Amino acid sequence: MLGFQQQDGEISIVDDEAAIVRMIYDWFLAGHGYEYITNQLLAANIPTKRPGAKWANTTIKNILTNEKFCGDFLFQKTFISDPIQHTSSRNRGQLPQYYIEDVLPAIIPKEEWQAAQELVKRHAGNGLKQSERYPFTNMLVCTYCGKIYGNYTSAGHNRELQNWYRCKSRRDHTAVEVPGMLYTPPSGKRVADPSPSMVAYREKYNHPTPRQMICSDIRIPFPYPQKVFVRAWNQLVSKKARYKPILQRTIEATDNVLTRYRAKEIIGLLDSVDRLDGFDYALMLRTLDFIEVYSEEKMTVVFQSGIRITQSR
Repeated sequence: MLGFQQQDGEISIVDDEAAIVRMIYDWFLAGHGYEYITNQLLAANIPTKRPGAKWANTTIKNILTNEKFCGDFLFQKTFISDPIQHTSSRNRGQLPQYYIEDVLPAIIPKEEWQAAQELVKRHAGNGLKQSERYPFTNMLVCTYCGKIYGNYTSAGHNRELQNWYRCKSRRDHTAVEVPGMLYTPPSGKRVADPSPSMVAYREKYNHPTPRQMICSDIRIPFPYPQKVFVRAWNQLVSKKARYKPILQRTIEATDNVLTRYRAKEIIGLLDSVDRLDGFDYALMLRTLDFIEVYSEEKMTVVFQSGIRITQSR
């Protein structure tokens, strides 16, 4: 197993391999996904434990969820389901399992390992597909229907392509109304053979006159969430004397391991990172949970420690 060796019945840490494990956890806790970590290891020609094998996303996830790296051991993860063929099957409750703590030398501190487990659960659905080009993929959440915002490209009046974030309810026509807001649809190219659901959608919403706004009408220009994050972080820094006690109370009160870990981390960052002049992608990955979108003018930045800061244009 990567990071360990056994000699004369004693299990010890292999320093070079343990450094790789720590690097994987550092990347993941800094906000990077399985694919990013895999690509970094491949690009650096870092070998796997098995000769000839290559790094893969599943390998990274297995390392991040293996309790042995924090010194614990879960017995009877698998069992022999066919003693004749010696077939091994994953134990999904057919037999009791036994979790023993602190029986191995730990490569990863337990709090970091537990925070990684919470992060694996939190991002099980979206796969952490942020990139520096599209930094807020899966990070913008519609406050009206609860769906996330996706990347969208359209041609402007001068035919130049423009990039936006828009609620994904646009794709399946499940958008809900935005209370108290009107919207005038722009005239644009129409699909020659629309689906029945698109026809019904157009009949209800696509008119040249103002109508009730729905959440998929909201378009967020690509640079704007970056500006919102920078302003929220700068407010956090400028008022850190107010926010640090809040973070400390969160550490003492919360039962969520990841929230506690992030709150500690943000306290440290507030002492080491000053106000931002421009967008910092790495800082965003480490600190941002998501951004709630109310309109093109109003958003709430939710940091991973639970602190919420609302920004308006």
